[in-house]
Amino acid sequence: MKKVVRQIVFNFFTHIAQLLPSWDEAQYVQVFLPRLSLPVTLPVNYKMLPDSFAKKFVSIKSIRNRRIFLLSNVCVNGDAVVFKNLRIFNPSLTWLLDSYKYKKGKLLLKQWKSNSKTVQKTQIVALAYDAWSAENYYHWMIESLPRLLIVKTQFPDCLLLVPKPAPEFITTTIKLLGFLNIYELSRKELEILKVANLVLPELVYYEEEEKIVEGLYKQQISGRLQVKQSLSEMTFDFGQEELIVSVKKMLLESITNKLVLPSKKIFISRSRQKIRRLLNENDVEAILDKHQFETVFFEGLPFLKQVDLMLNTSIFISIHGSNMVNILFLQAGSKVIELMNKDYLNDAYYLLASSIGVPYYSIPCTMADKTIKPNDDTVKINDADLLVDLQELEQVLNLALA
Repeated sequence: MKKVVRQIVFNFFTHIAQLLPSWDEAQYVQVFLPRLSLPVTLPVNYKMLPDSFAKKFVSIKSIRNRRIFLLSNVCVNGDAVVFKNLRIFNPSLTWLLDSYKYKKGKLLLKQWKSNSKTVQKTQIVALAYDAWSAENYYHWMIESLPRLLIVKTQFPDCLLLVPKPAPEFITTTIKLLGFLNIYELSRKELEILKVANLVLPELVYYEEEEKIVEGLYKQQISGRLQVKQSLSEMTFDFGQEELIVSVKKMLLESITNKLVLPSKKIFISRSRQKIRRLLNENDVEAILDKHQFETVFFEGLPFLKQVDLMLNTSIFISIHGSNMVNILFLQAGSKVIELMNKDYLNDAYYLLASSIGVPYYSIPCTMADKTIKPNDDTVKINDADLLVDLQELEQVLNLALA
């Protein structure tokens, strides 16, 4: 009975929402135009790869345009969902289907709670995280930090919203980028904050940069967005660098002014993870030991120690996963070897290595579970444990060490 009553109430308010102002009053500033036909450096061992696998690597990519949304009198919850008048601002979501999850609960009704927290009407508030980056190292480093860089350039004195609790890599990188004015939004309690002036840099998925997905959000945004003319003088002088390269430089400038000649050879183990493990890792380590490789576990290692380790690394080997985000901090001349599922090529780290100018090698691996088929669910394939061909590993090692 209670469920029926709740549904009737929600349907009533949804009907009322249709009579309230839509998102057509939302405004945006386009801060970066699309960059087309950028060259991508193919894997060093490209000619050694099977044709069916090699052809999946792109040699040219295009980067989407970036926008900053300027929203007035909105609510934000701890998962970084922006809403107003019972309507969710879809560009604040990491996945459009998530909107159904938030619409089912009481979230959209909380904007009228009398005890909701508010910030000063004159305060510019910035939001650059989302439900994924609030807890995932890859999504924070590769997707949120470029958004933060845009915020830092144009709104250095803004009040920055951050998730609570926040992982150590979030709190550390925020400090390194120089954000001093922070507001923590509780994710556990899904705290609601009322904001008069919200700045929301658009989320751009890095691994989709090789495709122009213009219109991705146009079909999601309710209403027609207008350019904010009064802020049309925004300037973003990053030259021809990709934003992720600018992020690397800014972080390293805050961490150290003295770089050493990298000499370490490291293998990043995922044996402590539940998914995407290397099941013949013992055999792999026996080969790597002959070449003086060190096995490293990033779990529990503070962010600054991870960066320091990477600055001292000359050759980095890892199975595909968020551990590979740290290749961002390799120095020029260092090398990356990625062990990949031959049935599912996620080129995020291949593109990243090319962006920062680091030689990249790929080794296709087979799925250990023979019941998983190449046409199965992509998440299942991507998470599968792998086996690497030891002879191929030796060949690539000899090439990289030459």
